[in-house]
Amino acid sequence: MKPLNSITRRQNGSALIVGVIFLLVMTMLGLTAMQTTTLEERMAGNMRDRGLAFQAAEMALRAGDADALTSPTGYGAFDYLGNPAPDETTDANWQSAPNLRPWNPGLTTLSSSSAAFPKFSEEPKYWIEKRPNRTEGGSLEGGVAPPIEVYDITARSTGASGTATVILRSTVVN
Repeated sequence: MKPLNSITRRQNGSALIVGVIFLLVMTMLGLTAMQTTTLEERMAGNMRDRGLAFQAAEMALRAGDADALTSPTGYGAFDYLGNPAPDETTDANWQSAPNLRPWNPGLTTLSSSSAAFPKFSEEPKYWIEKRPNRTEGGSLEGGVAPPIEVYDITARSTGASGTATVILRSTVVN
């Protein structure tokens, strides 16, 4: 049998190595948890920003719908045949087009400066494009069907950060 001193001498330092390995594993777990949490937080912020952009574009679209029902002309209105609206997919058209109508927060109960609806990086905008009149349906009183006015409304909004862009489109028949 070996003396007790020789057995304990061989085991000196093993607790230190095991402890360092455990600390390394715990550090790796902590770093992974922090990265996952940071990523989830960014994803939630982006979803909130896109939701705000969608809601603002929806309000601008509703303002455009209300405006289209009054047969708009001039500022913000385009004629499909004579003066078509620019392509809504390029940012340059939304920035430089002089005919855009800014969204009017007075038409809704929410204001873009309220605490529930933060400031946007740019004001939501919309334009109205008049399509050719249609004469389908309607009554034939007097022998002539009344013309049906058709408008395409396109609205655009960005979120509070300016990275989320939402473009909505609707058609109004008057």
